[in-house]
Amino acid sequence: MIKSVSIFILSITTCFLHAQECNDLFVIDFSKSFNQNNKDFIQKIHSALKKHTITTVEMEIFHIPEIFVIKKGEKLYRRKQADKKNLICYLNKKKLRFDDSFIFSDTSIIGIVSRFNITDIKFYDDTSTYVNHLRPLMLEIKKIAPDFVFRIYNLPQCYWYIKNNQIYVLAYEHIERDLRNFFTVTADEYIKNYITETDLVFLSHKPVEIVSGTSIW
Repeated sequence: MIKSVSIFILSITTCFLHAQECNDLFVIDFSKSFNQNNKDFIQKIHSALKKHTITTVEMEIFHIPEIFVIKKGEKLYRRKQADKKNLICYLNKKKLRFDDSFIFSDTSIIGIVSRFNITDIKFYDDTSTYVNHLRPLMLEIKKIAPDFVFRIYNLPQCYWYIKNNQIYVLAYEHIERDLRNFFTVTADEYIKNYITETDLVFLSHKPVEIVSGTSIW
């Protein structure tokens, strides 16, 4: 009996250490990848803003790239053969795709530079419908002041972020057209309590663009 308990405790400890190791490695590798892509992100913002008159000089920008799972992770999760607690282990932290940049001046929102298809980048100012829709989310992220923010492709209603070398999730409810009921938990807690195995079936190692009802890879 003692031996069985010891094996059970050892199993739990090993799983925890494996997940924690993945988290630590993710923070290191994602930080490096983000810094390598930062120049490209800035160039995209400058390109999108050049046709607009922005009076402010100092801007605070939160780049929010999308990341994908590795091929092995996609295959395992679609077959429901991988434990959801290992999600961080299967993320491709070295491949970031520009998605949104939230732009502020002090406490004011300037707008969002966003990717709206495979290659096109567009600026939405503070009066646009898009910014008004995401305004609650933008203010939440500014309040949190994370070191890095990202989205996991095909996991809706949650933004992941790194602060003080720890991974967290900012989640919310999408009620009609509004974003409401924001809450923040650790990544491990979110994976354990809020993600289902079915959610992970839709993870992909690359984007799927839908054009006229056809998937373009």
